[in-house]
Amino acid sequence: MNNTERAQLVEDLRLVLAATAQLSEDEHQWVKLAIRKEAQTIAFRNSIIEKTVSSLLWSLLAAAGIGLLELIRSYVMTRT
Repeated sequence: MNNTERAQLVEDLRLVLAATAQLSEDEHQWVKLAIRKEAQTIAFRNSIIEKTVSSLLWSLLAAAGIGLLELIRSYVMTRT
């Protein structure tokens, strides 16, 4: 693409963008709110995933502890 073609492309894009309808203030506000809501939804989803994984790890740790206690109890019972 040479400089003339590039300049023509830029001018064509500028004309197309200028001809498109701009958002009203209410529409602009709605778009901002929609973006914020989507960001909050993603943050909430990530928080739920984080809490779920954390709970699973704590449950695994508790189960391992209980299993270890039962193993020690059974060992002590067989020794006496």
